[in-house]
Amino acid sequence: AMVSKPLQLPLGPFWWVGPRGGRALVWHTDWRKGWYGACHVLGMPQGLEVFGPKLLEYLRLLESEGYPYQVLLLHYAADNYPPSADVADLVQTWNDEVGEPRLRLSTNRNFFERLRALHGDDFPSHQLAWPDWWSEGLGSAAYEAALSRETHCRLRRLEALQARLGDTDDLWPIWEDLLLFDEHTWGSSNMGTEPHSYRSRASWIHKARHVYLAHDRARRLEERLTQRLAPPAGAQAAEDFRDQTVRAPSSGPRRLSLFNPLAGEFRGPVTLAGMGADVTSLHLSSGAQAAVQLSPATALRPAESRAVLAVPAGTAVTAQANTDTPELALTNDPVGGRYRLQTDFWSVECDASGRLLSLVDKAAGREMLDTRAPWGLGEVIRETITSAEDRAAVWERGYSFLPYAYRRSDANFAREGALTNARVVRVESGPVLEALLVESELPYLRRIETEVRLWRELPWLEVEVRLDKQAYELYEGLYVAFPFKLEGARALVHSCDAVFEAETQQLPGTCRDYYAVQDYVAMVSDDAWAAVCPVEAPLMQLGALTFGRWADHLRLDRACLYSWLVNNFWYTNFPGYQLGELTFRFAIATGAGSFDQDRARQIAEATRVGLSVAAVE
Repeated sequence: AMVSKPLQLPLGPFWWVGPRGGRALVWHTDWRKGWYGACHVLGMPQGLEVFGPKLLEYLRLLESEGYPYQVLLLHYAADNYPPSADVADLVQTWNDEVGEPRLRLSTNRNFFERLRALHGDDFPSHQLAWPDWWSEGLGSAAYEAALSRETHCRLRRLEALQARLGDTDDLWPIWEDLLLFDEHTWGSSNMGTEPHSYRSRASWIHKARHVYLAHDRARRLEERLTQRLAPPAGAQAAEDFRDQTVRAPSSGPRRLSLFNPLAGEFRGPVTLAGMGADVTSLHLSSGAQAAVQLSPATALRPAESRAVLAVPAGTAVTAQANTDTPELALTNDPVGGRYRLQTDFWSVECDASGRLLSLVDKAAGREMLDTRAPWGLGEVIRETITSAEDRAAVWERGYSFLPYAYRRSDANFAREGALTNARVVRVESGPVLEALLVESELPYLRRIETEVRLWRELPWLEVEVRLDKQAYELYEGLYVAFPFKLEGARALVHSCDAVFEAETQQLPGTCRDYYAVQDYVAMVSDDAWAAVCPVEAPLMQLGALTFGRWADHLRLDRACLYSWLVNNFWYTNFPGYQLGELTFRFAIATGAGSFDQDRARQIAEATRVGLSVAAVE
């Protein structure tokens, strides 16, 4: 509803009202810090006898605070509400029986057109980021959120494959399922507090099935289209009609079809799923040769073969497997109490517990690791609330209209790092990479595997964290730390296909406690930078562990990044606990001088989007 009357009221820009004053519903950034919606504040659609006094009280409040415009938007909405005839009846009754101020039904567009017509250039506009407080739910469904991010990348590859092949398969069913999962505001309101109830379980299954369907359809179609790009096998291979069961159990596929969907050259790591243990190199149809390295299985990961490949933009190539004696050295013995990894790009040292002691960027000629930070690089941190209030110590949920709930910043958090109970179990050195494997555990995490990988031919490193997660139904947050040694750093966040500087390029009232990252987040100082690309887990906290502060401003005292892997904070729409084996990958790049945004983007594309890869006979 739009109130139209000359109002002598001055509250400032429209988006400032809700989060700061906490009362006006003029297009607010965050209802959690203000009112839930006009339907709650004003009693709509309970009737004129409730709505009338509340509306007049509300207008008097705005007048006392100085609202400056002649029209006011009352945002009548809630999660997925259908159109309501009650509102039309209420507006008609009000205008017939009360008359002033006049009400009319309006869309947001109508309201802003009217506002500009009345106030012209006096009405402010802003081009700033709007990080939202809702995004913590991404960590409440960590496995499914990872599937969603992967499927978005698959769709990018699929669209490029279709353009290359002239394929007309309809991608809309995949997009529809993906969008239905990504739209978070539907589910059971008691999923956090009653996670085992029928309503909670049924709601989540109904919602989560959409991302599984989207992922499976995209995976099957991508494999089929990628296989179509490979030319027929040679005559000798075509005449081999033996059943595959006569092959050695470890032989796996011998020929791969690969396609680069990116606008630029792909140069990065490729995991060769199912490739046999005897494969030591690939011969590409482009004439290039690439070494293959098999990493032995761990408790939380099967054996994997990897190669670093270069494929021009929009190009399809085939790769033939070659076999020989694998070149791989494994050791569990430190030298002088330290483990060392060396490539042309990096020098890494750690102690027997897996705590990194040094991370030297050789090209930049500088140490990039902040060893004085409270948590080590790659360290998993478990966060709980010690008081019996649990989630209510952060977000005190109420059911009355005024207000709907309270933010609280007095929660007592307990945090424990995994490196206090960790050990190096393997150091791997081969033609493709060097790697360090650390095992640890924490309460409700039966096993944690943290693997640091240095590529011999690539100027970035990877950290992979694998968890065996047990159910915990009170509040729980899991993080992994990335502390960098940079003085006076500021944070740049890539989100929604744009890059903004946290704090200085975001709207007042928007979220500073955590950020949803699309491709990367970077810490940048005057003379150096460090960027982290999260593949599966998009939530990041900047400078320190900041959940529960409800901060109005962001202050960066350290150049530390914390990936918020898992949480079960939000009580509605998402599961009340996380369970099972979870994997999280991160690509890390650093450099001297000004921030290289193109390099960060290329690494993110290589790591997140990558190549389409399919086995062919």
